[in-house]
Amino acid sequence: MKRNTIIAVILLIAFVLIAGFSLGYRIDGLSIAKAGRLEILVPYANSTITIDGKHSGYAHDDNGVIVYRGLAKGSHSVIVSHEERYPWATTVSTPLGSLTRITPFNIKVTSNSIIIPNGSEDYARITGVIKSQTEVTRENPALSADASIAVFVEDSIIKAQWLLDSKEVPTFFCPDTSCPNEINITPTQQKINSINFYPGRNDVIVFGTTGGVFALEVTNHKNPNFQPIISSSNPKAYIEGNLLYALEDSTLGKVILD
Repeated sequence: MKRNTIIAVILLIAFVLIAGFSLGYRIDGLSIAKAGRLEILVPYANSTITIDGKHSGYAHDDNGVIVYRGLAKGSHSVIVSHEERYPWATTVSTPLGSLTRITPFNIKVTSNSIIIPNGSEDYARITGVIKSQTEVTRENPALSADASIAVFVEDSIIKAQWLLDSKEVPTFFCPDTSCPNEINITPTQQKINSINFYPGRNDVIVFGTTGGVFALEVTNHKNPNFQPIISSSNPKAYIEGNLLYALEDSTLGKVILD
């Protein structure tokens, strides 16, 4: 009788553990908690997601949300790649019971620049706007469309400042459990000619400098994602809608950001 009781208890415990594991629960020391979840907003269909070096799925739609459940506690490497675009990579932490959201961006490897004829109405208007741009400083920052983030250059460092309620600081400002209102994105040895926010994003900027126009992730994490858009000697850039304009001397080109 005692033997049957022991077997029944063992089977019950095994059933509870298996059921809990299948529902996403994990044992953490002396406690049990929901496993971490990772939510990825994938910008482009046919993107490949790799987690910890293993292929983990495809995105079937533009701006599709993919959720991974049951991730082990700790850090995980994530790569979102597309055959026509630069890969985006990061390392995320997934504490038990938490939901971690990430929003990759992938710039086209080949961006065809369209030259705008000198003397055209667009040329005069856009070059006028670009030439009127002043140095991006703390006193004169680039502002996101929702006016939540200011980006500027100070002491040869590209910095970002959260402008809204300090209780609502976004996670990409947070290197760990602390979330400062101001972060250093990356040092720069080159003069930054212009800074704009990528269309529809407050976590990606586009800047012109020596070598071209580049997209840069706004983050307090190490090694922010950095992707080229236009190769040029020393351009100034301006974004209007989904069009990126770059002025180099008297040559004005535009690229569609999609």
